[in-house]
Amino acid sequence: MPSKTAPPSSLRPAVWRVRVSLLCFAGLGMAVLFSGHPFRQGSLEALLLHCAGWALIVSGIMMRTWATLYLGGRKTKELMTEGPFSLCRNPLYLGSFCIALGFAAHLQSLSFFAGTLLLFLGIFYPLIREEEARLVAAFGEPYLAYKKATPRVWPRRFGGWKTSTHVSVHMLALRRHCVRCVLILIASFAVASMSYLQDAGSIPQLLHLP
Repeated sequence: MPSKTAPPSSLRPAVWRVRVSLLCFAGLGMAVLFSGHPFRQGSLEALLLHCAGWALIVSGIMMRTWATLYLGGRKTKELMTEGPFSLCRNPLYLGSFCIALGFAAHLQSLSFFAGTLLLFLGIFYPLIREEEARLVAAFGEPYLAYKKATPRVWPRRFGGWKTSTHVSVHMLALRRHCVRCVLILIASFAVASMSYLQDAGSIPQLLHLP
């Protein structure tokens, strides 16, 4: 749905907040790694948590890939209401949240889960509100109608989404997304492997986070 171009605005504060949140995730993850985990590798509980972790991470990557393909570099030029954007207004944030929950499952950590919720509410939720204000200024009534009909983050349904016959792919955005996906998968394998090192005593338990 073409519309007027969004007014220019500085995204540097938002970029820095995202970077700070990533550092917080990394720091919390390192603290959790030195806190041990409740279930030994090979147990049914550990297996179920690892399966849930991979399911969440893969689902998050798929959601972000789907959204990246539809967005196609048109974030400030066109109001996107199709594909994943017909399920919720922020599928990229939804995908990121699923990935973070997947890491929490791999780490078997309530602390990481709680930290994910706090960072989402404290950093990403305000970013979403700011982006919504820019979109209202850019697109006006069409965005307000879309906002009223479509949930912010949590889809009410997962079927019957709007689709289009053609999607314009922004190759630079897609390449950056693919690099991020590779890094996420590498980190996922590393975190999952750390559990075996913890059981073997190669990683000392220095903290006692739940």
